Amino acid sequence: CDGVCDQLMYIADCEDEAECNGYLYGMYCRTEYFPVWYIPPIDICSGTKKCLDGRDEQGCEVDETNIHSTCEGNGDTSTHIGRNIGGRRILLNNFTRCGTFNFDLELKYLTCVDYMDQTNCSDASKIGVTCKINNFLSTVSTSMVCRGKSQICDDNMENLCYMTSGGCFIHKHRFCD
Repeated sequence: CDGVCDQLMYIADCEDEAECNGYLYGMYCRTEYFPVWYIPPIDICSGTKKCLDGRDEQGCEVDETNIHSTCEGNGDTSTHIGRNIGGRRILLNNFTRCGTFNFDLELKYLTCVDYMDQTNCSDASKIGVTCKINNFLSTVSTSMVCRGKSQICDDNMENLCYMTSGGCFIHKHRFCD
């Protein structure tokens, strides 16, 4: 299927990017209306149960033991009824980190307002840059390289890019956006 695992969204909720390289971004579960339904990362730990068994809202509690693996949730609720993560601390898990999102619809599908869900990637194919973040060695997803949206790396490494011919931006480590 064209478009699957190419880190570009062809379906609004990114389901074409849900299962890539042995990793699942988001989750599948039984809902009230469907026996199998895709729940994108932004709708996990949203404060509203979507899975019949409630597993999309399990393990979402933030406390002093996991506060360093959280981010401030995106408050844009314009596309999903029942999303209530704005201003809340959201726990980041492997199934929410470095997932693909549509930059044109960024605020509608981005989990963290500070892009921290685009760091510490488990899937090596999604690592764009390795750098220090808050003085800890981590990774930044390829989705964030040369975007200039905000500084994630302490040294702004992800935005050290140069424009070449054809409107292509090349990162100083020679990969193109």
